[in-house]
Amino acid sequence: MKAAVLQNLGNMEFTEVEDPKCEAEGLVVKVMASAICGTDLKIYRHGHAWITLPRILGHENAGVVAEIGSGVTGWKIGDRVAVGCIMPCNDCYFCNQGWHTSCQNTRGISYHYPGGFAEYMAIPPEALKCGLVQRIPDNLSFAEAAVAEPLSCVINGQEIIDMHLGDQVVIIGMGTIECLHTLLAKSRGAVKVIGADVLESKRDLVGIFGVDVYINSSQEDLVKRVMEETDGLGATTVIVACSVGKAQEQALSLVRSRGRICFFGGLPKDRPFVNINSNIIHYKEVSVHGAFSSSPRQYQLALDLIISGKIKVKEFITHTFPLQDISEALKMAEKEESLKVALEPWPAL
Repeated sequence: MKAAVLQNLGNMEFTEVEDPKCEAEGLVVKVMASAICGTDLKIYRHGHAWITLPRILGHENAGVVAEIGSGVTGWKIGDRVAVGCIMPCNDCYFCNQGWHTSCQNTRGISYHYPGGFAEYMAIPPEALKCGLVQRIPDNLSFAEAAVAEPLSCVINGQEIIDMHLGDQVVIIGMGTIECLHTLLAKSRGAVKVIGADVLESKRDLVGIFGVDVYINSSQEDLVKRVMEETDGLGATTVIVACSVGKAQEQALSLVRSRGRICFFGGLPKDRPFVNINSNIIHYKEVSVHGAFSSSPRQYQLALDLIISGKIKVKEFITHTFPLQDISEALKMAEKEESLKVALEPWPAL
C-alpha cells in the first residue's frame, strides 16, 4: 500500500510499504480521512518520546472496515467507522481510579502502532476492547468523524475544570482546539465566551463558532477588556490552549476568586517553566488544572455529540489533500488560515 512515512525529523516520504496484517482479534480499516493534528506537526519537527522512527503518523482517523480478524464478531466488511487513538491498560493504579489519561501503560495509534497517513491501517485488539472503533452513519463525512478525537481531548479538559451552566469563559488562542472549546463550553451552558489571540485575522473566523467577544491581545489590554466584560470580577474559567508560557502566567490575572484555570496546551520542552504569582492562587482560592489527552469514554461521547449534531464540526475542515500531497498538506496545516486539514488516501471515492 501507499503511505506517508516520517523517516526522519522533517522528512515525510510518500512511499510504498507492506500492507498491514490483521490480527486474529483485530481489524484492518481502509482509511478514508486522516486529519492532521498540531501534535503531528510537533512530531514532524521535533519527534516524540513514544515514537521510534520511521513511523506512519495520523491519530484522527475514519474509514471503512476492510478485513476482520478470525476471532472478531459484530463487524462486517464495509462498516463505516471512526477510530480513536489512546488505549489505557485498564489495569494500573490510575486506570483503577478511573483516571485513564494518567495510565502508566498507555498505548496509542500512530505512537506505538502505525497511524492513518496510509491507505490502510491495522486496528490492534486493544483498540477494539477499549471501544475506540465506533460505527458512524452514512450522513456523516469521514473528515467530520475524524474531528471526534480532538473533541474528546476538549471534553477531558472541560470535565476536569467542571465547565458548567452560567460560566463566563476566556479562551486564549483561537485555532481548532480553541474553537472546539468554544462550542463545547456553549453546549455546557456558558453564558459568555471571550476569545483572545494575537492575530486580527482570527476575528472573522472565530465568529463562526460562537465566540461572543474577540480580543486581539496584541492591540488591546487583555486584562482590562476581560474585566470590562465580566463586571470587574474576572472570568469564572480561563482555558490556555496555546503553547505560550506568558499566556499561562497572564491567566492568573484574568480569573475571578474561586475561578478555575486549565493549562490545556503543553509548553516547548526546552522552555517548560513559567513565573506565576502564587499569592493570587492562595488569596483568591483559584484552582489551576492541567489537561492532557482523553479516555475511550470521552472519545465515544465526542462522536455521539458530532453524530447528533449537538456539536457541528463541518466548518472545521478547511482544506483536504490527497495523501500523495502530504508535504503540501503539512505546510497548509501550519498556516493561520487553516483549521483542520484532512488527508484523503482515496479521494475519488
